[in-house]
Amino acid sequence: KKSELTDAANLATTERGISRVQAETFVIQSPTVILNAIRDLDYRISFYISGRIRTSELYPQKPLNIQLIKFDSTNFYHGLVSFTPEGIHSFRLAYSSGSKKIEQSFAYDAPVVIENTAFSIKYPGHLPQKTIYLFRFNTPEDFFGRVAGGLRTSEAIKYSNILLLQETDSNPQFAADVLNAVMSEYLRYDKLQKALSATQMIHFIQMQMDTLSLQLKGSENQILSSKQNSGIIDMSSAS
Repeated sequence: KKSELTDAANLATTERGISRVQAETFVIQSPTVILNAIRDLDYRISFYISGRIRTSELYPQKPLNIQLIKFDSTNFYHGLVSFTPEGIHSFRLAYSSGSKKIEQSFAYDAPVVIENTAFSIKYPGHLPQKTIYLFRFNTPEDFFGRVAGGLRTSEAIKYSNILLLQETDSNPQFAADVLNAVMSEYLRYDKLQKALSATQMIHFIQMQMDTLSLQLKGSENQILSSKQNSGIIDMSSAS
């Protein structure tokens, strides 16, 4: 029987461990944690370089210093914008607006307006005339599918309660930064939840103390009333 009780206790512990791992996995993969992790990255503008064979992402490099002037996260230009240097004073941008392809020259540090988005570009220094950079404006939600799709969790060793996290992406630096940001955000979320639980517990105890205080005061009043109705004399008060 002792052996059976020990096996039952081990099984219960194992079941609790599995549920704990599943619970932590759910938190790590939740939209709240992932979106906050993306916000910790430099996500606002993505840069690419156009090559002969393919277009490559440049993250974490920022070859152009773009200053946002007007940016509405609910209504902004989502398409790719092509940048080509023309000299020390100007550059050319190409982008699509509906079915039209628009190409236009702009001066450095001058406002550029594309639909509902306004920005300026500082002079980046000398660039070869054939250099073509592409850039795109983003919100955290634009990266959610990419991050969530590459995020995997598993138990390092069965019944160990140790989670193994993995982020898969075509850009290894992006994958590493995302994984670190997810873990930082998870720890911040866990700390917040523990603080919230402690606050709720303190509030509950305070409510219980207030309730007991009212009950005690009511009991004292009942005892006093009973004494008065029964004609009982308090000797210390009477003296």
